[in-house]
Amino acid sequence: MKALPALAGVLLLACVSAAHARFFIPKDTLLVFGMYERDSYAAEASYGLRRDWSVTAGWQRDRADDGDTVREYTYVRANWLLHRRGEGGWIRNLYLFGGPAWVRSNALDHGDEPGLQLGIWGDYETRRVYLKASLQTFWNEEFSQTTQTLQALWAPYAAEYGGIASWIGVQLQRRNGLSDATQVAPRRRFFQRRWWIDIGVGVNSEHRGSVFFDAMYLF
Repeated sequence: MKALPALAGVLLLACVSAAHARFFIPKDTLLVFGMYERDSYAAEASYGLRRDWSVTAGWQRDRADDGDTVREYTYVRANWLLHRRGEGGWIRNLYLFGGPAWVRSNALDHGDEPGLQLGIWGDYETRRVYLKASLQTFWNEEFSQTTQTLQALWAPYAAEYGGIASWIGVQLQRRNGLSDATQVAPRRRFFQRRWWIDIGVGVNSEHRGSVFFDAMYLF
């Protein structure tokens, strides 16, 4: 009987993690995700095939800090839950993902070019703390673009299962191939079992005042 509270906590974190990770998608569940920032837009639809596998179709548009270079990616990828462990009120995950991508850029003299999207994502979570590190690369013969992200969030209160949770924190991001700056963005997150909303604003000199908005929903 003593193990029941710990088990309940792990099950709760497993559901909460779906609102953080974007890759932990329950079997036969559809996830839709959208992102808006000053220099980046994205839309994705993902479907859970098994506990540890999902597939995603998506589109992303990025603009470099010079304001001239614009790149668009259409991609299909597989997401693999390589490692998951949780006990005593915490859970950690490690994901690998990748697949073909088609690249269009105003810096190219021709149309869509074939390429790849590859990445790794790791996170650690309790009911009050969330930490994430990720790396994503778009590659083709003409250029590569790598996004490195670190995120730390803290919950002022531990939400009950099914209730609305609220987190505050900061994200650091480098977009090698598009920018020489490290984007610093305080953010606020709200989520429940099936949805998640992030809002925030850039504070470093290159992105100061730029607003971003992320949203996700599980069907």
